Amino acid sequence: MLVSDKFLDHSIQRQLINPSLSIDLCERIIAALDKKSIPDKEKLLFSLKENMNNYKESAKDFVSDEVYEEFCDSIKKRIQQCENYFKVTLSDILLLTESTAIKPIDVGWDYISPQSIAETINEYVIGQQEYTNALALCSYLHLLKCKDDKADLPKMNLMVYGPSGVGKTYGAQMLAKKLSFDFAIVNSNLLVQEGIVGECVPDAITHAYIKNPKMTHVMLFFDEFDKLYKDGDYNEKILQEILCIFDDNSDISFRTSFAKNAEYKKIPTRNIMIIIGGVFDMLEPIVNKRMCQVNVGYNSGSPLPKNEFYQHITKEDFSKLFCSDELLGRIGQFVRVESMTTEMLLDIMHSEMASPLIQYQNFFASHNCHIDLTEDAAKMIVDVVEKQNLG
Repeated sequence: MLVSDKFLDHSIQRQLINPSLSIDLCERIIAALDKKSIPDKEKLLFSLKENMNNYKESAKDFVSDEVYEEFCDSIKKRIQQCENYFKVTLSDILLLTESTAIKPIDVGWDYISPQSIAETINEYVIGQQEYTNALALCSYLHLLKCKDDKADLPKMNLMVYGPSGVGKTYGAQMLAKKLSFDFAIVNSNLLVQEGIVGECVPDAITHAYIKNPKMTHVMLFFDEFDKLYKDGDYNEKILQEILCIFDDNSDISFRTSFAKNAEYKKIPTRNIMIIIGGVFDMLEPIVNKRMCQVNVGYNSGSPLPKNEFYQHITKEDFSKLFCSDELLGRIGQFVRVESMTTEMLLDIMHSEMASPLIQYQNFFASHNCHIDLTEDAAKMIVDVVEKQNLG
């Protein structure tokens, strides 16, 4: 079942954190929820979402710090009021601040912890708890830095590796979206060194700055980082440019636009959260050689089954690939993502937050139609996904 009473009740409740709704109206909605049918609840949810979107539009920019503080105070007051009727979570608060100029740390800091961040991401990234836990810890440290620019805190650059199509990039994108981080992707496969025509590292920050000129902190995701080492080769100058932003004790200069006469701006590297992602399938022969070797030096046994080698990758294997102790030493945590199983895909299809069918359910709800996902239909969709390796 794609939609349930419990899911709809929770979805409606979390819309009530919207301060533009009167508290009297919120109380009446909560009191009447048990008496409403699923179609009625869907109509109510659709209406409340429209109100939420209108509120978010009014919170995309603020004419002064005083107005911003008034908005934040109204949200904090509403959160306290809602606590009298249901338990408010970080995920509920982030629903309101997402796609606005309101920083989550300014309205819901008491609700922010590595655990609550992980719980929020797990609503959208299914079956990758090890990765989401690592993301949560890194982002929590980054939020602490956002809250206090002078705080002496560790910088935990994160490396995530594993098969493609299982949520590496999506997890980082969803995290940035929910926590209102300025987010930029560096396509490592197309990366060139500064001064050469093409995309360089500072250009990714330029893209983030164009989206938000008030940017002070940014999450930088190096996608397909393993492609820098394809065929066992790498560009030393590109590597040195990357190493410069992996530490906390320097600055990075970037253009404010891509115009010829663009000005340059500088931000401290301590304000940049780094995530490195890649398949790193070139480590398979390194792992197989290590796993299959006997004491006298002869190879025995057969190679590990497909993708199973990921479970046996060590930091030393990355050391052989990178040929750089500097890079290895600046990565605080290594975490792998799991291959998609049939059970994981079915969980995603039935998920009340991550299912790709939710968009279609919302479309039909706007036309007063209700749809269910049967078990047979979910299995048919998953079968197509697995056969076509869609991820």
